[in-house]
Amino acid sequence: MASAEAQAAEWDRILDRLEEQLTGSDVPWHPPADAGPIPVELMERARRLLADQHAAVEHLEVQQRQTMQHLTAIQSVPESAGAGRPVFLDVTG
Repeated sequence: MASAEAQAAEWDRILDRLEEQLTGSDVPWHPPADAGPIPVELMERARRLLADQHAAVEHLEVQQRQTMQHLTAIQSVPESAGAGRPVFLDVTG
C-alpha cells in the first residue's frame, strides 16, 4: 500500500486532471484503479469539483433544451418557403 503522502499526491493529480477536463481539456480521464480512498485533506476540493461538474451538466442540459427548441422552430418552416415568398416565423409563442 502507498504511503499517505504518496496517496495524497496521487489524488492531487487525479483532481487536477478532473479540473482540467471540466475546463475543456480534451485529455481523456479514466478512473484510477488503485488510488485508494481520497485523503481527508482533499475532500473539500473534491466536493467543490463535484459541485462544479453538476453545474456544468446543468448548463449543458439548458443548452441542449434551447438547441432542441431552435431545431423545432426551424423544422416548423415549410420547405416551400424558400421559393421566393416571404416567411414570418413567430418566435414568441
